[in-house]
Amino acid sequence: MDTEKGKEKRGTTVSRAGRLCSRFAQWAESHHRLLLVILMAVQCLGLAAAFFFFGPTVFPDSPSYMEPARSFLENGVMADADGQPTLFRTPGYLLLLAAVYGLGGGNGAVVLLQMLMCAAMGLMIYSVIRDISGKACLGLGGLLLWVLHIENYNYALSILTEIPFAFFCVLGLFFLCRFWQRGRYRDVTACLVSLNCGLLIRPQLMYYSMIVAVLLLGASVLRKVSWKITLPYVCLFLVCFGGWCLRNQYRFGDPQYTFIRHKDYFEYYAPNVYREVEKVSLEESKRYFRELLEETAPDYDRLSSVVDQLYVLSDIGKTYVKQHFGAFIVVNIKGLLQEMFAPGVSYIERFGLPPWLAWCCCGFFAFLLAVTYGIYAVGFLRNWSALTRLDWLIFLTNVYLMASTAVVGYSRFRMAFYAPCLMGAFLCWRRFDKETCGKRRPHGLRRGKADGRD
Repeated sequence: MDTEKGKEKRGTTVSRAGRLCSRFAQWAESHHRLLLVILMAVQCLGLAAAFFFFGPTVFPDSPSYMEPARSFLENGVMADADGQPTLFRTPGYLLLLAAVYGLGGGNGAVVLLQMLMCAAMGLMIYSVIRDISGKACLGLGGLLLWVLHIENYNYALSILTEIPFAFFCVLGLFFLCRFWQRGRYRDVTACLVSLNCGLLIRPQLMYYSMIVAVLLLGASVLRKVSWKITLPYVCLFLVCFGGWCLRNQYRFGDPQYTFIRHKDYFEYYAPNVYREVEKVSLEESKRYFRELLEETAPDYDRLSSVVDQLYVLSDIGKTYVKQHFGAFIVVNIKGLLQEMFAPGVSYIERFGLPPWLAWCCCGFFAFLLAVTYGIYAVGFLRNWSALTRLDWLIFLTNVYLMASTAVVGYSRFRMAFYAPCLMGAFLCWRRFDKETCGKRRPHGLRRGKADGRD
């Protein structure tokens, strides 16, 4: 008897909560313009306050972008501080910095531009969710979680690729969703241009772009996608990717797109695996590999080419990772969790809060991240059978962006996938027609509309 009353009471509570949420959603829907203005004002004020108190932030990696940009303006060569052409940085962000510096701006102007990008991403999150779902309240939910994401305010101030790279990823998804709705050729063109801009800014999209190129070629051969979409993308990819590879072939005699991973295997991947295996600190891990380098390559410093030195470092790191591949998987899983949930402690510490208050803030922001992923997971599983190809494309894009940087485990790399994650999360909660959604061909891939004949 008590059990039945308890079940009835819980059912009543859930019903009341459901009605309350429904009423709030209706109220938000009817006042969406006002709420949109308020949320955007909060974000802009937060960005302005961060800029006022902290100004542009130069991280340890920042000079590796700033120096080649200045060198390009002065000498026409993207060179590091030692005068050697940059091995590790791709040209996208360097050209952006060079353009700002060339127009007389400094790091402050760069930060202001990145703040505009950050605000624009919020608007695109809202617009995509609202237009696809038909519900402004869902778009407001995504925008709210974006505004409350504290890392936005940290990396908008930073001379790093985080905000520009995230911006072009979001811009690509924005135009993809417009293409999905309207089937206009110019939207898919803008999407593919944005994807290649992201590739030029950070090599993280290298394999993703290759996969897209192969899939588009296959789909065009099978007459599923128009060649008017595939050929411009493949040509643009070859110009951006192939052009920088040719530059590296000319400068270094090796057509790699970037040599950053050669260094990362020795400085990050292998030391993190060694730390997992031996249960030592990261500094001890790095010291072990420096000693290993001295033992296995005593003539390392006498090698004539920096590229040859990088291959030696890469071989040492790769060899250790292959020998402990199980530990490498564990490191990736731990790194992914840290990448997803680390609340931005370094930025919170800049405010000089009492320790207890700082920990409360960290807990709050970690909770918001958990809410975001929870919304995505529940909505995705709840509507599994009704998800469209657009939902799957956004989901797989998020998986790629998460997995490609998981081994390092830095929260800064969350900037690449957090906005796309919000888009996917709230789109999973739109109303589906479960009988037809899974069977319907996406509007943008119908040959007539994809050809621009709509």
